[in-house]
Amino acid sequence: MLQLDASQAKRILVTELGYSSLGADMFLRDFPPIHEELAEAVSRWMADRTVLDVEVAGLTLTELMRVRRAHFLMAVRLLNRLLDSDVDPDNRVRLARILHRPLIRW
Repeated sequence: MLQLDASQAKRILVTELGYSSLGADMFLRDFPPIHEELAEAVSRWMADRTVLDVEVAGLTLTELMRVRRAHFLMAVRLLNRLLDSDVDPDNRVRLARILHRPLIRW
């Protein structure tokens, strides 16, 4: 598993994605270790913001970013959850189905 470089991620969140320093800290506070299936995509994005379109449970990173209006690290966190061994198969299917739906923001 890959551990996210929190200081580099915070810098990106603040300078490129418009987070406040506190908001970035809160977002990264409990960021989980990243499964190997997503590790290369995360490493590449952290280096030069290139999005490698990895697929997990029928969802791709770019699809999740578009449908859920999520930035890259949000999408990674969501896909990463689908790879957790503590998520039983029924909940994994249910979560994938939920993530296919657009996020409605009021």
